[in-house]
This record gives sequence, C-alpha cells and structure tokens, in this order.
Amino acid sequence: MVLICLILGCIQIAVLRSVYRRHREMAAYLETVAALVAAMQPEDIREHCRRVANIAERLAKELKLSARSVTLVRTAALFHEAGKSGSSSGCLPMKSAILAVADSFDSIVRGRGDSTAVDKAIEEIRRGAGTRSHPAAAKAMMTLALEMPSTGLAADDDRGLRAPNR
Repeated sequence: MVLICLILGCIQIAVLRSVYRRHREMAAYLETVAALVAAMQPEDIREHCRRVANIAERLAKELKLSARSVTLVRTAALFHEAGKSGSSSGCLPMKSAILAVADSFDSIVRGRGDSTAVDKAIEEIRRGAGTRSHPAAAKAMMTLALEMPSTGLAADDDRGLRAPNR
C-alpha cells in the first residue's frame, strides 16, 4: 500500500510539473504574439482592442463562462483586429459572439462624441440581436451597458471596465 501511494504521489508531481510547464510556455507564447500584434497595430487600434477585451471579459463573466473561457475570450479580443473573418450569427460560438458584440459596442460608442452614444449603441445592438449578433450576448451587452456611466469604458485600464458609479 505504501508503494502504491508513493507511485501515485510521483505521478501527481509529474502531472503538476507538466501542467506548470505548459502554462509557462503558453504565457510566453501569448506575450510574444501580443508584442508582435502591438508592433503591427497603430495606437488607436491597440486601444480599441483593449477596450473590446475589457467589454468581452465582462460579457463572458455575465454569461457565466468558465474562468478558462473568460481568459480565452479576453485574449482573443486583444487580437481580434489582426485577422477578422465573417460568419452568420447563427453559426457563431458564444465566445465569438461575445467578441462581436463587444467590438460593435465599442465601435459605436467611440464613433460618437455625444452623451447619447451608449443609448444609441444599446438600440443598435437590440436591433441586431438574433440577426447580426447572438441574442444572449446582445442581451448581456445591453445589461452591462445600462449599468455603465457614459464614461465607463476605460481606454487606459488594462484589466477591465471601470466599476459603475453607485
């Protein structure tokens, strides 16, 4: 019995080391890709991607995706301008749908300089729900947008949207 426990302990240690090594390799890979994308994109595109990542992260959490999926969505959003591809909304997986609606929201809000930009973005997303965007992602985006002040999107915040003023 002691021998079996010892063998199982060694296997657990080997598995943990392998997982840790893969995690470090993935982090290094993502840092490299991020540096390359950042070097290729103008500052305004980098800021847009950061805002989309912030919105997408909040949407993924609102839709109760796993922590791994939230990280994947955020990472994909940071690079979403590097290679866009079109697809009908009915075929989009949820992670892609989150990126699409976050991208649309930021583009609409940042494209207008007035105080009604968030309201206009909500209306545009509402009209596109089910046709241009996934209904659940659109609903979550509208919910989050209603909670945000008009200045709630932080271009200078690397981790997420500013918390709504309450």
